[in-house]
Amino acid sequence: MNASTRESSLNRTASVEVPDKGNCLVCQGWGEVNGALAMPLDTLSAVCTRFLRPFVWFLGITVSSVQVTAEDAARSLDLPTIFASDTFAADMPVAIKWLPGGTHYAQLAEGVSGQQLERRTVAGEVAEVIELSTVAGLPAGFRVSDYAWQPDAGIVLLQGPVEVDWMGYRRAPWYSFSIDSGEVRPLGEAGQLLELVKLAPGGGHAGFVFENNIYVSDLASGKVSPVTADGDEHIFNGVFDYGSTEFGPVDGWRWSPTGDHIAFWRLDATEVPYYPLIDELQKYSEVRTFHYPNTGEAHAINEIRVFSIATGKTQPIPTPHDPDDYLPEITWNAAGDALFIEHLTRDHKTFRLW
Repeated sequence: MNASTRESSLNRTASVEVPDKGNCLVCQGWGEVNGALAMPLDTLSAVCTRFLRPFVWFLGITVSSVQVTAEDAARSLDLPTIFASDTFAADMPVAIKWLPGGTHYAQLAEGVSGQQLERRTVAGEVAEVIELSTVAGLPAGFRVSDYAWQPDAGIVLLQGPVEVDWMGYRRAPWYSFSIDSGEVRPLGEAGQLLELVKLAPGGGHAGFVFENNIYVSDLASGKVSPVTADGDEHIFNGVFDYGSTEFGPVDGWRWSPTGDHIAFWRLDATEVPYYPLIDELQKYSEVRTFHYPNTGEAHAINEIRVFSIATGKTQPIPTPHDPDDYLPEITWNAAGDALFIEHLTRDHKTFRLW
């Protein structure tokens, strides 16, 4: 090859780095140009024709075989329809979860008349159906997004549309529904958006977090009782403040397996400075502030407390730890008469289990 021919060839070269030519037939077309592997464009074209044409042909057949129905053509294809509606959602069960005992599971599905909650055997046979669209007492147009169900207690908790704030905290309206009487009650007060709602084992009570306080609802009477009352912008009960979520979850409370006690974190971020953050996801940028410790500075003081359903009293659990240490996890034993507390020092070098 003379100089002019070599220069012409170099001008028609696509340079792409590859790790090793090996014995691959495709890679044998690679050559070295200016210290890097390269393939002439005519060779690259031949490779694409040989190896990609069957795929493109199959894709063309697949796409051309899709038929657009009149119903599809009538759908509005705009951003609200795509992202804020169920117009294009697949018609399939959601919120599938095991029920106590492990012999049945439940799921949300679409029935003839609308949403329904199904209880099925492990073989998939329908054992019970609750037609949610016919439940009287729910707000007009109410769509259930999740639920908590104890079939033996005859109570179902129904979650409405979820709102997620800029920090990722999820809140929603919740209602309790008595299968036997058909009575529907808001779990808290009407219109409240609740966090971390949980049905107690046995189904007699439900707990939730609202404005950094924990509440318990007696589902038989509908009476709601506060577990804590000091929650505010500095004190967090049953939920982690944003600066204390380095271990992952924001969920800061646990039912005992017997359903008669609640263990929870109480975090005091009073001495933690506010950190400003520019939120550019809005139409106009906003400055958000929240408690957040810089590296090496004091974080929220955390302690574990236990609330008794029977007595209505709360007991702090004395753990001999430095206030600057972490209590990243708590776990009840199976009998519900002992609580295990994890303790991690601030330098992450010592782990203890109380």
